[in-house]
Amino acid sequence: MKLRLTQQEYCNFSGIITEVNFLNGVSEKDVSLQQVSAVRSITEAILIPKNNDETEMLGYTAKNIDAALTAEINPVEFNLGLDESVLSTLNQSNVGTLSVMAFGAVGDGVTDDSLAFQSALTAAHLMGGGRVFVPTPGVEYRLTYPIFLFSNTELFGTGASCRIIMENPTLAIKGRGCIVIGSSNEINRDKAITAYNAGTFPFASVTDRSFVNPNLGAFLRDNQQFVQSSKCSVHDLYLVARYTGSNLDGGYGVNMVNSQFCSVYNIWGEGWTQLIGIGSDVTPETPSNYECHAYNLHVITPNQNKTYYSIGFIANSTDCSIKCAKQIQPMAPGSANGSGVATNVVENIEIADIFIPDLGRTMSSEGILLNNAKNCSVKNIHIGNAITAVSTYYTLSEFNDKSKPNFINGIIAVDCDQAISIYSKNTTIDNVMTKNCLYELYFGNLNATENTIKYDINNFRFNTDKPPYFYLQNNTVKGWKYQYKYLRPGDIMFSDKSNANTINLNKTVATKAGTEISFLYNIPDSMKAIADVRCYLTFGANALTGNSAGASRVDLSLRRMVAFDGNSNATPFIEMANSRSATSDALTDTNLVTQATSTAPGFIPGKGSIHGLDNSLDVLIMMTNNVVNNVMKEIRIAYYGD
Repeated sequence: MKLRLTQQEYCNFSGIITEVNFLNGVSEKDVSLQQVSAVRSITEAILIPKNNDETEMLGYTAKNIDAALTAEINPVEFNLGLDESVLSTLNQSNVGTLSVMAFGAVGDGVTDDSLAFQSALTAAHLMGGGRVFVPTPGVEYRLTYPIFLFSNTELFGTGASCRIIMENPTLAIKGRGCIVIGSSNEINRDKAITAYNAGTFPFASVTDRSFVNPNLGAFLRDNQQFVQSSKCSVHDLYLVARYTGSNLDGGYGVNMVNSQFCSVYNIWGEGWTQLIGIGSDVTPETPSNYECHAYNLHVITPNQNKTYYSIGFIANSTDCSIKCAKQIQPMAPGSANGSGVATNVVENIEIADIFIPDLGRTMSSEGILLNNAKNCSVKNIHIGNAITAVSTYYTLSEFNDKSKPNFINGIIAVDCDQAISIYSKNTTIDNVMTKNCLYELYFGNLNATENTIKYDINNFRFNTDKPPYFYLQNNTVKGWKYQYKYLRPGDIMFSDKSNANTINLNKTVATKAGTEISFLYNIPDSMKAIADVRCYLTFGANALTGNSAGASRVDLSLRRMVAFDGNSNATPFIEMANSRSATSDALTDTNLVTQATSTAPGFIPGKGSIHGLDNSLDVLIMMTNNVVNNVMKEIRIAYYGD
């Protein structure tokens, strides 16, 4: 079994050398570069003891050490390219910062600096951790192969002037990567180091299908045996993906795989299919991360051929974040995929302070996608020119956890089809502002239930798999609570009360023979939409034949004023109506209902109708061809409102 660069190797480099010197009777200055590589190869051959005991780990036999130090050796792992003076510096326990220039980096835009970068990073690892500095290049650094951080390593540059080009960061050979923290199945550190050592890069694949990632949903937080790198940072670099072949997409700028307690910040990017990767979700490439954070990110130009998530993606991970990020140029219209930031199979994730004024109308075109997530937060988001500013989604029922809801707060959507799209449950959404958006909220499918919407909405979109009222009744939407208003007919009687035979102080009005009675109720603004209106009534004796004008009849309608123009002859628009006539001379108790649930959108809005004025609805009930003691009883209005 080969040891994969675990925390047992994070002990101080000079401590390892001292142990070797003690066993072999040599001084530090006599240790050669090849011997250092041999020592490392031996430590990698040792099995991790079950008790995690470092003493046991170093308890290899003097015979094996002696053989390694005295034999003619071809280093197995990696030729660092260091001379004796640099090695002497590395052996000191107080080594500070290493420069990639000291390991052969040129930065002229022509020389392949991949080996120099990896040499510096590996040297830092052998020191037990360290800082690797990338000075401002004369032109730009050229990489042709991914570079990998081990643990306790900081890779940093000088900011936007520190330009690194990664050539053809495609999946087939290079596992998409430019800078990789950790190791996984798809982008494997051991395979890459072997290729560096053998000189077969950049043409040797970094994929190792024998490497086992944690399963999807088996988070690194809870499965520490999968940790590949810990306590690393990458910052102040300008990363560019450059494609020279027929494949024009696929690269990730910084990819964190099976890592924990890591940070990536102050990163500028051009041409990446995804600037930041924090885990993945396609079996067998399902690495996990824990407490990994990316912030102060600048996507200058996303990949114009295909962009997965221009800023970043968090998958199969917990307690991670992407914050303070912006995309400057839009993605190409109609290009594949194409969202800003997304998650899948995550817990305790924060996405915050994202500014994308022009996302681009790609195939998916979502500013933020929160997918299969629980206890996650999306806040302070500005998205322009997108199909959807923020979407929620789920495919795995275990992420519908009422005890761990998601929160979306502080969204500005400009020139989007819809500000918020919901395809999931258990999300609370508040403080959403829109400008030039077709819809403020879209209920996308049957999963969109049990959510809480705390901001005012006037313009909905509903999937057609269920009537709109299904979504309004199965979510809590501010100002759109489904409720009832009950009316006594005596309170809303429009006709002169002398036209009635009796008026009960509770809930009945009885008619006289041959008189008409009408009831009128003006819908208040607090009723944002009307779902149905219904009433109980009784046709009295002889209601079918007792009036020479015909059978007694009740008409119920919801009306809207069509214009404010002084035209007294204008007929109101009837939004919905129904009627009932007596069918028997016997005393008959019955009811009358008119409802909007059978036609889109399933309710009559108070505002936004093409048929007339906002806030001008009323309910009119007419009782005609009356006989004695036709009776109007209580009336109920089902509505959405405050």
